[in-house]
Amino acid sequence: MSESNEKPMPRPRPRQGQPIRTEELVRRDQVLLFGRLVEIADVQSVGDFPTTVNLVIMPVGGGQPRETLVPRGMLLMGLRVERTLQLRCAGCPSTTPVRVDVAAGVDVQPLCVGCRARSNKPLGPWLTPVRH
Repeated sequence: MSESNEKPMPRPRPRQGQPIRTEELVRRDQVLLFGRLVEIADVQSVGDFPTTVNLVIMPVGGGQPRETLVPRGMLLMGLRVERTLQLRCAGCPSTTPVRVDVAAGVDVQPLCVGCRARSNKPLGPWLTPVRH
């Protein structure tokens, strides 16, 4: 056997979810419900049963939309839960809105509009200044 100085390839981290309450769900969230991955199509309050919410769900692999009543405080495992959060800018003390998947975690260091404008690297060839 020959020894090599190469490091083994890192394995991709398995996708882990975060628990989310049923009343916090919005459209397009993907959660595990009764052991199946489903996409939330709609969340409705039920007047006759105030302790429950009506979830309109679509199976991710395809299939017909279904409705199910679940308890209002029930925790589901969220696998894709995108939200707009106010995160602190990496260049100044202000905050800036950023769309993140809170089920995967927040691993971005956003820049506000002012700091992006001051950055010295162009964002693309169409924004590169041209000297005449």
